[in-house]
Amino acid sequence: MADIDECVAKPCQHGATCKDQENGYKCSCLPGYAGSNCDTGLRKELSKMALIIEKIEKTCEVRATQCPYNWKLYNGHCYFFAIQHSTWYEAKSQCSQAGSYLAVVDNRHEDMWLQSNLKDGAWIDATDYGHEGRWISSYYGRNLPYTRWRGGEPNNSNGGEDCAYMNADGWNDCPCNEYAIPQYICEKIL
Repeated sequence: MADIDECVAKPCQHGATCKDQENGYKCSCLPGYAGSNCDTGLRKELSKMALIIEKIEKTCEVRATQCPYNWKLYNGHCYFFAIQHSTWYEAKSQCSQAGSYLAVVDNRHEDMWLQSNLKDGAWIDATDYGHEGRWISSYYGRNLPYTRWRGGEPNNSNGGEDCAYMNADGWNDCPCNEYAIPQYICEKIL
């Protein structure tokens, strides 16, 4: 039985070279084409892949709008209310390790929302260390956008009160190495 030259039927497309083989053929595709007959344009396939990638990215974006477990969402930010005695420095470090920062209170509404979630006093990102009387966010390195000091505070009592905590009756300055503060608040932007 004689072998038929399958290349006579010109099965290879898009300018591909056909090589007859025993009981078959093989197409050598030009750049930009693939498949057994070189009938698949890679640009078309890349377009399909781009659409798939776009759908995956949109799915991931939706998932990124949720806060991690045990964090609370408020105004596009996630907050974690840690119930743990720590110094201001330890609290700041713990927040950093969680991919966040000590909470920066931006306005009265955020302040009220944070207060409603507190059980007791909590460290926030407010310090005047190295520039007494000028309270800044250590994370942003700029003046605080908002404050709600208790009457007579900040007072730097006995010197060295360079960090702030918040509780129901307002903010107070306190030594940064004080362990008496029972909570801290971490914040991260979605």
